[in-house]
Amino acid sequence: TIEEARNVANFGCVASGVAEAGSYIAGEDAICAAKFVELALYDGWDPTTKKQLGPKTGEANDFTTYEELYEAVRRQIRAGMLVQRRHSNLSTAAHEKIVPSIFRSALHDGCIETGMTEEAGGHKYPQGMAILSTVVDAGNALHAIKELVFDKKLFTIARLREALEANWVGYEDMQKMCLDVPKYGNDDPESDAYVQRLFDDFKDIYTECGPNYFGKNCYLDAYSLSFHNLYGSIMNAFPNGRKKGVAFTDGSVSAMPGTDTEGPTALIKSAAQAVDTTWYVSNHFNMKFLPSALEGARGARNLIDLIKTYFDWGGSHIQFNCVSRETLVDAKEHPQNHKELVVRVAGFSAYFTRLDGGVQDEIIKRTEYK
Repeated sequence: TIEEARNVANFGCVASGVAEAGSYIAGEDAICAAKFVELALYDGWDPTTKKQLGPKTGEANDFTTYEELYEAVRRQIRAGMLVQRRHSNLSTAAHEKIVPSIFRSALHDGCIETGMTEEAGGHKYPQGMAILSTVVDAGNALHAIKELVFDKKLFTIARLREALEANWVGYEDMQKMCLDVPKYGNDDPESDAYVQRLFDDFKDIYTECGPNYFGKNCYLDAYSLSFHNLYGSIMNAFPNGRKKGVAFTDGSVSAMPGTDTEGPTALIKSAAQAVDTTWYVSNHFNMKFLPSALEGARGARNLIDLIKTYFDWGGSHIQFNCVSRETLVDAKEHPQNHKELVVRVAGFSAYFTRLDGGVQDEIIKRTEYK
């Protein structure tokens, strides 16, 4: 109803749902978009676990066009989504049978009337949680491959795989080429289109996989929590120029650290247009400003204008850290001097000195706007 639609609230980190009548079931999975690009480059074989994780989609070195490679990525995504759907159904069923939320269910519209807990789908608007992240990394990587392998023919897929497996050691010239390819986040329609296309295809493929455990249509949450750091710690080097073990890009529409070179207004325009915020359950966008940029009435006014413009363009979430890189570096090196330093990580805040080192490094590397 209109009344319910206007009673939407945030829950979890950055997601949204219908207050009182909806329920947030954490029985879904976290999805790494970058992994599907990697699997497509290796015909479904995983260079980390040395196992055939995805379907055989063709020897990438034999592809003659970029669209052949992209279709392989789509096939890897579809296979992964089908596995995800079965796994999430098992997880939700386990929640229902082992740890049903009796009291909390009684607070939701529908559960008492149906005599069913939220884990069984008793509430009026049951909602799952499948977290999708690293889409920006995947888009930047595909852009680099298209431009350098298929358009300019500067090296082959086979040569690229050699460089990735060597963690760019001995292949620094190729890494620089990949880093120099224009990146998402600079209000460049061509670069941004790779990210937009992936978000649209994830939406379509996820929908095609059918209903969830409750028999309802499924929707994705586009945010990172801290999974971008986990994925980075266990994946090889990546065609966007990233080295092995380094965290992937935070959020869902944030820029790869250091690559948003055209300023904050260019970045918010890219971010506002990257994802369908009426379909995705959440969106996640981080920016970092020096405190001096926000001083006084002028600084506050500028920030308000930036936020309003972002939402006018269709954005749905934005958050800020207002701390200098020097302070963060000093806090990592001398945590005893910065025990009260709080930063925005994903959809949550945390004491900086208590964060994992990889997460600390990722926050330090975020582009700092003056």
